[in-house]
Amino acid sequence: MKQVLNPGLESRVKNIISKTRLFYEAESPGHFLVRTSFPVELPPVPDLRTVDMEKDKEMFLKAWLKMYKAVWESKKDVGDDEIPAIFPRYGIAEHSAWMGQEVIPQSDTNHPVELLGSLTETDKIDLTGNTPWFRYMKESYEILRWMQDGTFLLAPRGAMAPMELANVLRGNDMLMDFILNPDDSRKLISLLTEAGKWYYRHILEWSDEIEGGNTFAYGYGWAENCFGHLSNDTAMMCAPDVYNEFGLPYEIELTKGYDSVIYHAHSAGLHFLDQVAEIPNLKLLEISEDPTAPEPIETLETIYASTPGINHFMIHGTPDQFKENIHKLKQRNIFCDVLCRTENEAKEMVRFINRHSIL
Repeated sequence: MKQVLNPGLESRVKNIISKTRLFYEAESPGHFLVRTSFPVELPPVPDLRTVDMEKDKEMFLKAWLKMYKAVWESKKDVGDDEIPAIFPRYGIAEHSAWMGQEVIPQSDTNHPVELLGSLTETDKIDLTGNTPWFRYMKESYEILRWMQDGTFLLAPRGAMAPMELANVLRGNDMLMDFILNPDDSRKLISLLTEAGKWYYRHILEWSDEIEGGNTFAYGYGWAENCFGHLSNDTAMMCAPDVYNEFGLPYEIELTKGYDSVIYHAHSAGLHFLDQVAEIPNLKLLEISEDPTAPEPIETLETIYASTPGINHFMIHGTPDQFKENIHKLKQRNIFCDVLCRTENEAKEMVRFINRHSIL
């Protein structure tokens, strides 16, 4: 759905999108985008354990939006490449609970309850759009749309890959299923590929289109006709040949017809990422920090060596890390997510990154 922005913001967003198009089109290295963040005093968001999803969505989303508006206000003079955007976010479980899973709330996230006791229980997967969490997400987007005032866009929530959805529905028994029952595993993942296509089309309908594309999480950047971010954390626990059989072909099918794919991975999962490059129209690979692995910005040589077919990355780090590694960063095209200490430091880092960028 197209959304009207305030004239000043619309002009800024169009400039960011024009710059972003050049970034994605770049075949040579050394092109940068930059997004900054820094601590600010934020209004509180309710503990999710206290939120009744039938009654309290509007209350929660008002608090959620108020928090984001405080962030946007604090950054109004920074001049980075982040687009003000928001999506309903109650926790990790909503990535799969739309299929009928029960959800256990935590203070700031929620966890899904395994749905399938075996690979043959696929009749438990509800794709009618009548599950509580499908309705909660649809209604939450509607509430946020009602709150729109020209100062922000609605972004897609993102999606789990079919292999990841299978793991969430089956638990880690799915890892043994790949070995002991590959035929039924493929049947389940094929079903979840079609389910993922169906649900993501709804997510796009509920969110905003702008300039032929949409914003995405992990940086609130923009991409044309975008599927993302897409994640498959399960692949981190599997050998590359397992991902090649049960992951990659279904991710290619899932994202067919999209002009851009934004992929989220962890620094602990580099062993399968060279295959991710085979996904058509992969525009950006975001490498998140993982507590079991060194910080990505400190191991750029290893990341580059593991991903020879990928030229555009999102990398997180501090100002000092970006300054110390700027020449290594110039070996690829980087969406720089800089975790600053103050507003002034954020402004200085925008100048620094832009000075070193070909854009």
